Amino acid sequence: MNCTSNWRRIALALLVPLALFGQTPEYPITEAAAPPEVSQALRDRVNQFFGFHVGTINRRAIDLVAEDTKDYYFSSGKVLFLSIKITGMEFSRDFQKASVHMETTQTLQVEQFSTVATTPVISNWKLEDGKWVLFLDVQTMNRHATPMGESSQPPGKLVAQPLVNADGTLNIPADFAEPARVAAQGAVILNQAGLDKEAVTLNMQEAGEEQVTFHNGFNGSVSLQLTGDPHVLGLKIALDKPNLNGAEDAHLRISWDPASGTPSALGAEYTVRLNLIPFNQEYAVKITLRGTAGR
Repeated sequence: MNCTSNWRRIALALLVPLALFGQTPEYPITEAAAPPEVSQALRDRVNQFFGFHVGTINRRAIDLVAEDTKDYYFSSGKVLFLSIKITGMEFSRDFQKASVHMETTQTLQVEQFSTVATTPVISNWKLEDGKWVLFLDVQTMNRHATPMGESSQPPGKLVAQPLVNADGTLNIPADFAEPARVAAQGAVILNQAGLDKEAVTLNMQEAGEEQVTFHNGFNGSVSLQLTGDPHVLGLKIALDKPNLNGAEDAHLRISWDPASGTPSALGAEYTVRLNLIPFNQEYAVKITLRGTAGR
């Protein structure tokens, strides 16, 4: 069994699909202080929405998603739960928004390895046309939020554990279901790939070429997609290998030809990006044109 590859699959399973459910702003009204009919209406809608994700994914779940969140929900990964349980609800002062705390279980299956993880989930809800709907609170996405819900410890302060035990078996930390642990272990996995440099400079007075190397440190295959080519006359940007096997390199070649270049590009800075698939991780490369044009 390839342990690093298995960790990679676990990270994909956990870090991507639950991005919709994150840390919420403070809602000062507890469920106990809310009118019973208000809390019951929210509870019914939450159970209905998450019920559409237990055992199978039901397309009717999108009817319980806010209009400004439907596109995100439609394009994001979906999580299949084994069970769901509401553990608490909090409301805004005007009872137009709420946060719902839940305890969920799901099965993680990677080749021979299988475990049931208990995961905390916090989701945001608001009233739309008189009905409670799930929405993505963009303003709070960066407040120590994790894809698995609210974390009591920011992920950056947690030291990741080795991916593989001394005997070569897959290392599953005891706190594997905790949000901070998932984030820390996921960061280790993603850091196995990267660029040898993030910026290049070309002299506009003479023909030249710079090269940026991307190394795939994973044992499995990945793909790269080049985006952001400014299409400037004289500037050529090319990726030599879009598909890489484990431990292979790809080269981003950036060249300048003053004979066909445009003087208006003098002093310009451009940024191109390599998108790592399937991790949806971006690597930016800054290109700077220096020198005196026209000589």
